[in-house]
Amino acid sequence: MTVRENVQVALLSHRRRLGGWWARAAALCRDDADRLLARVGMVDQAERACSVLAYGDLKRVELAVALATNRSSC
Repeated sequence: MTVRENVQVALLSHRRRLGGWWARAAALCRDDADRLLARVGMVDQAERACSVLAYGDLKRVELAVALATNRSSC
C-alpha cells in the first residue's frame, strides 16, 4: 500500500467505515490524509509504497496514522 492509502485506511477505520474500503479508499478521505501527511512532512511521498521507505520515513507515516485516529472529519 502507498503512504496515502495507509493514512486513509486509518481515517476510515477510526470512523468505522471500512465496509468495502479497498475499492473506495482512493476517493475517501484523500484531502484529510494529505493534510496529515503534510503535517509530518510526507505529502511529497504520498504515492510511494511504504515498503520502499527509509526507517525514519516509516516512523513519520506511523505518526500520521496515529494522528488519523484522533480526527473527527472525513
